[in-house]
Formats: sequence, structure tokens, C-alpha cells
Amino acid sequence: LYTEMSLSGGGGLNLHVYYNPPGGGSGPLWQGYAGHWGYDRYEHFKPIYRELHGATMLTSLSKDVAVYQDPTTLFTKHRTTFVHRLPDLARWFELLKHQGVEYEQLQPERLGEYKLVLPNLLDEVVSLETVEMLDGYVRQGGKIVISALTGRYCPETGTEPFVLLKRLGIDPPEGEYVQTGVDVKATATQSTPVLDAGESIPFYTLEKLHHDPITKSIQSRFFQWPFRWIPLTDYFGYYRDNKTTNGDVWARFGEGGVAISRHTVGKGEVLVLWGVPDYWPENLPGFMKRAAKWAGVEQKTIDNPIPLMMECQRKTGDKVERHYAVIWCGEPRFGVKPGTYRQKLPNAPDGTWFVDDMVTGRRYGWYRGDELREQGIDLTFEENNSALQVVRMVPGNPANWPDWGKRYRQLDEEE
Repeated sequence: LYTEMSLSGGGGLNLHVYYNPPGGGSGPLWQGYAGHWGYDRYEHFKPIYRELHGATMLTSLSKDVAVYQDPTTLFTKHRTTFVHRLPDLARWFELLKHQGVEYEQLQPERLGEYKLVLPNLLDEVVSLETVEMLDGYVRQGGKIVISALTGRYCPETGTEPFVLLKRLGIDPPEGEYVQTGVDVKATATQSTPVLDAGESIPFYTLEKLHHDPITKSIQSRFFQWPFRWIPLTDYFGYYRDNKTTNGDVWARFGEGGVAISRHTVGKGEVLVLWGVPDYWPENLPGFMKRAAKWAGVEQKTIDNPIPLMMECQRKTGDKVERHYAVIWCGEPRFGVKPGTYRQKLPNAPDGTWFVDDMVTGRRYGWYRGDELREQGIDLTFEENNSALQVVRMVPGNPANWPDWGKRYRQLDEEE
């Protein structure tokens, strides 16, 4: 249900649901529903599907964050046009999804509107057009996060390294790009927008890329491992011996090398990672949220603990008949486990609403629209219950409801 709703929110052009009864309709109905248990669940969700069928998804048409991948690295370093490798090289972007930060592929016509642009960290070779675009965007007031590897080479400018850094006026690193070590970490030297003082983040090396696939923890979650299809090449490492930079140092490696620094470029800012971080989601919790806030991104749901949520409504004219929040709490890699979470519903309309969950039957009681938008609602996901909730808001006046409505959360007396 969650997947189908998310696809429909994107237009639903390729979403079609068919059901063919076994034996042309002559066999037992439950066999077509994957057995007795599957039949029961299917029948349970039928009314939910029917009610949501007439709902309209509420989505933000424009985003403050853009991601950008230049295919030149694929063409030159990998010497292939196998485009399916591009998403494997850009799983850094998946951290945005895991942490609930809304984003879109960079639209050149909207470049000046973005508050944060994230080039792909592993785009070691980029075109001159990319270099000029990123440089111009930052100098006009934009913010980007790159690694020292990003834009290291540009075919149009020859073999001289660190093309993007030099164009931005950032001093290139000194010392070799160290690719050994399986426990390389950087520690924040002070409290900054992306890290608290003393907080550590891991960096990734070629040695670790060799090491990880033989560990049981990686083998058991291989298809969640962000480095699973990347060839054994020299992307991963860090500038261990680069002690200084012409920007503000935000974090250092154990040996003293600069790990993260911030640089003012024209009217904008650049955050440089002097190596490639280990962007397995649990190793960089909250990093993208913090980077977005550093860039001034305005997103009402950015602090919600459960990132996988969609809101939709059923309306007659301008009147909202029902408001829904479809929420999925079933992905441990997103950092969400069973428990109680305060979730804001930024599109909740004004008025008084009785709130329940259509999946479990849980009744949350009476809320005002502004409460749900600004303070949120405590949603409980139990260990042995569904990881999906379809939170439904039904309009009404508590004083006019049957007595059973008084068993649940009530509004304050003055309301």
C-alpha cells in the first residue's frame, strides 16, 4: 500500500493493479490471495484502498535541495557507457532519503533557487561545464558539499589535478591519498552546524572495501550496503597528512589532518570532506538534515523522526472531508524501530479532527489542525503489529459526537 501510494504521488502513470482469480474464477478465492493469511490481510486492506482511492496526494512541487551527478567519471575512469553503474556510484544521495530531506535532480533553470546543491562525492572526473556551473552557483550565494575527490580532473583542462577546488579558490591538499585502514575516523574540533564538538564520523578506504564483504554483518545485509557494486578502484581514502587549509577547520583525522572544512567563496559557502565518508546510513545519522539546516533549507517535516510519510486529502470543492498521513515505520536502516514518535503533519487543515489509524484501529482522539502542524502527534508502532499506519483525520465537533468519543484524547476546555 505504501509503495503504491508513493508511485501514485509521482503521477501513477505506470501503476496498474490486476487480479485474475485462479482457474478462471472457479477455484477457492483464498488461493489467489497467497493462502488464508494473505486473503485475510487483503480483505483487511480493501476498505483502506477504497477510501484512499479518491484522495489527492499533497507534494511539494519545488525543492530547496538538488543533487547532481556528472557522467564523465563513468565515461573516462570506467571507460564504459553502462549507465546502470551511475546509481551505484551515487548512493551518497540516498542519505537524503533515509533522513527525510526532500530533494530533486538539479534543474538548470532553477539553479539560483536552490539553497543546497550536492554534487556526487565520487565524481572524480567532471566536465568544464560542471566546474563552471558549481563555481557560479556558489559565488552567487549557494552552498555545496563536496569531497576533495569531487572534480579532481577535467578533460578540457588537461592533466592538472584538483580543478574544482582551484576554481573555487580552495587550496589543494598536501600529501598522499591514503587508502589503508579499516577504522579511520574524524572528530569534530568544535560545535558546528553539521557535528557536535567531539562527535566522530567514519571515513572509507580501499582496504575497507576489500575487507567488508567477508564480514558476516555485511553479508547478511549485502543489498543494503551502499558500496556493494562499486569496482575495487581507488575512490576511497583520505588526506591523512594535509594539516592546513585556507578555510575553517571543523574536524580532523586522528593523525591531525584536516577532515572537514568550510570555505567562503564569493557570496556562498563550500563544505569540503577531505576524503570519502562511510555513507552507510547508520554511520552518518542526521548529517544530511544538519547540512540542509546549515544551508537554510525550509522544510516543515525535516525534524520528523519517521522520514517515510505521505499526506493526502479527500475534498469536495474547497472543503476537506478527510485528511490522511500514510506512514511507514518498517525500515531499520532508516533508523526507525518500534516505539512512540512525535510526528508533525505539516499539511493538516485548520479545524477540529478525530484522529485514528485505519490499519490497527487505534484511536488517537481529538486534535486541532494547528496542533498537528506545529506540535505533532505521538504515534505508537508496536513490535508485533503492523509497521504501517494510515492516520485518518475526520472533522467534527467533540460536543456533538457520541459518548464513545469522550473515551479518547480531548481538546482543552477553552476550546
